Formats: sequence, structure tokens, C-alpha cells
Amino acid sequence: MTHRKSRFTLIELLVVIAIIAILAGMLLPALGKAKEHAVSAQCGSNQKQMMLVLQMYSNDHEGCIPHYYTHDFPWLYVLGGMVSNWAKMPGWKEAAACPAVPYVKWTSNLPWRGRYETTFGLLIEASGPYMKFDTGAMRGGGYGNRTYYYKTSPSSRPILGDSVNDTGSRTYGTLNQTSHIYTSGTGSDSNHKFHNRHNKRMNVAFWDGHVTLTAPEELHAAKLVRYYSDSASLVVIDMGSIDN
Repeated sequence: MTHRKSRFTLIELLVVIAIIAILAGMLLPALGKAKEHAVSAQCGSNQKQMMLVLQMYSNDHEGCIPHYYTHDFPWLYVLGGMVSNWAKMPGWKEAAACPAVPYVKWTSNLPWRGRYETTFGLLIEASGPYMKFDTGAMRGGGYGNRTYYYKTSPSSRPILGDSVNDTGSRTYGTLNQTSHIYTSGTGSDSNHKFHNRHNKRMNVAFWDGHVTLTAPEELHAAKLVRYYSDSASLVVIDMGSIDN
């Protein structure tokens, strides 16, 4: 009795390869979306932690959080207890930024900028000199003529969010970091903007403590944002005028 060894024919092998390619084509986009959702969720969790730290800071400082910039120190430097080096605060650097944007050191003669710039921008209107964080009341006349901001409800008033310094320069990395956001500035002031890097949305932390993915149009409709950066091209997009 003879035994014939079975082998794949070339056609059968090509069919198997084609099936594997089709399955991979179906699965890879799903895996990519799952990873994107995980990054977005981690970003939101980090913002939630920052909001809790801001709340604790305000409890110890007469209801106010730090100024967005004080003597060239960003708010994170003050919030972190003015520790001189990230290495002395394990995990702080990662928790204080979005995982979708790698940490890039800002080469400067002011070394704390390399440690405390972040991809989470604090709205200037919400910072210490302009708003009581515990009550939401306007302080010192508020920031500029942005009185509408201080009339917004706790669940609709943004405090910090995904940000980028969209200067058009790539000197400091692919995506420049910024620790504060101008919501309705013009000219150079508009460089510090919200950044919709999570599938055309950005994580935003609101005054009541919740964090959610938000479309720029939603904040514009609420008269809270005039400029933002598109995640693909980083081009300034004018959302139109805002009545205060």
C-alpha cells in the first residue's frame, strides 16, 4: 500500500495568505481605535487627577489656585510645591500631561520651563488672580472683558484641557507644549490654544470636576472658545467672534 503525502498547492497557499490579509485588514483598524480610546481615557484620567490637586491646593490657599504664570513659573511648578526637578517627583511628569503627546524639553536659559511646561493648559480666566476656584466668583475684575466666562455654570465652565503652543515653529518638537490657554485672544496671544488631538475632540476638565471629550464647536457655541488647533495640521482656526 502506498501513502501519498498531502501538500498545499500554490493556489491553496495564496488563498490562505489572502484570507489572513483580509482578517488583518479588518482587525488592525479596530486595534488602532482601541489604542486611541485607551490613550484618550488615560488623558482624561490625568486631567481628573490635576483637578483634584487643584481642589486641594485651593483648600489651602483661601479658595484660589495658582496664577497661570508667576514670575515666569507656570502653574504646575507652584502646584507641585516648587520642587526643582522632575526626578524628585516620580510620576508627576506623566500625570501632568497627555500620553498622546511625548514630553519635549524646552531648551531655554530658564530650566524650569523644561520641567513644567505641559500639554494641559490652564485657562487664564480660571487662575488665581481672576477667579475664586472654590466659589467660581470673579476676582479683581476677572481676566480682560471675559465676564461671560464667570457666569457659566459649573458643568460648562472649562478649567483646563488639551493644549498646544501653535506658533508654527517646530523648534521644540513636533507638538509644542503650553501650560495655559487663551480662549479668545488675538495675534500672538492666540498661540496658546485648545488642541483637538483625540479624534477631532479634546479632553476638557470643567469646574464641577468632570472631564469629558469635547468638540471645539461645543465650546464655541457656549461662547468660550474662539481659536483652537486642528490635530492634523495645527493650523489656527478662527471660530468667529465671541460676545462677552
